[in-house]
Amino acid sequence: MTLAVTEHLKLLIRLQMLNYRVNGVWKGIMRTIYLARSYEYVKTYDVLKCLQPGENVLDIGSFRTILPVFLAHNTELNVTASDIESGEFGSPLALQKKVLQSIPLDIDVREADATTLVDDLPEMVGNLKAVTIISTIEHIRDDGDVKAMKNIAKMLKRKGLCLVSVPFGPQYLEKEDKGFFERVYDETALYERLINPTGLRVVQIKYFGSKNVLGARFESMYMRKDSKIIYYLTRFLRAIFFLSFPFLCGELTNPQKAGGVFFVLENHDG
Repeated sequence: MTLAVTEHLKLLIRLQMLNYRVNGVWKGIMRTIYLARSYEYVKTYDVLKCLQPGENVLDIGSFRTILPVFLAHNTELNVTASDIESGEFGSPLALQKKVLQSIPLDIDVREADATTLVDDLPEMVGNLKAVTIISTIEHIRDDGDVKAMKNIAKMLKRKGLCLVSVPFGPQYLEKEDKGFFERVYDETALYERLINPTGLRVVQIKYFGSKNVLGARFESMYMRKDSKIIYYLTRFLRAIFFLSFPFLCGELTNPQKAGGVFFVLENHDG
């Protein structure tokens, strides 16, 4: 189902208001979600909002993302945020705990590696209604993405859901920039590395990306790191014009034009 623009806009406003509440005005401006996240986070909520209150949900790769806070704040789900203890950008767990200090929500923060979830969180094996891993798994080196998906499948209860988003393109790529590793999946790699190893059933696959030239231009400016002026300019612009995001980035019918893919898998065995 395609998310209606009006509903998308309402959820974006909630996201941004929560962002300011958690981070304050200045950091809130700097951390306004950008085009791809505006789709991924809203789509994640749209899938999970139908779950029964009290169901257990694990977010992987939480870092300092506002997604676990947004889910806990807008649903009655039992949300757990998780990440590795140390990373290239400091301590993800410490940053996530700092985010949670600013808002009174009962969110557990756990240390866990996506490739060893079964060992790191044994009490959750087979007990999770949903696992979200949004724009995270593509950064795990070697065959870590395959291992992570196999681990996630074991964490789900019967009818449990796995929500994933990754970069998507016409051909599979592995790239690294100053120690920052990332994959871009094509159709073949999507199934061979992320879907087929799980044994889970595909519920939905949505391709998304820039809808027009303006969206593509904005995204390319945001990704530039060679100019501090452009860095701060794009962050101010996205804070001012974030309500235009549904018109700039969203679902695409042609996968060849997509920059990302969001998919949902279900444990049909249990």
